[in-house]
Amino acid sequence: MNVQIHFHGAIDRRGFEQDHIVTCPQGTTVEQVLELLAYPPLQLRAIVAVVKGRRVDRNEPLQDGDTLDLMVPAGGG
Repeated sequence: MNVQIHFHGAIDRRGFEQDHIVTCPQGTTVEQVLELLAYPPLQLRAIVAVVKGRRVDRNEPLQDGDTLDLMVPAGGG
């Protein structure tokens, strides 16, 4: 299946283009896609994943054609 990854804000794109397509087996979870991107543990903890406009758990299985939006919370004031 194909999953499109869209990186938002200051997140490290890991050298990939903005809208990167990952080909993975059916039933692949958000966590497994993040592992493919090889984020270091400290960065990995801060990443928020969104699919179809809602924040999802990392154990959420993805579907063919999903767009996985990845972002890190930003603070400031």
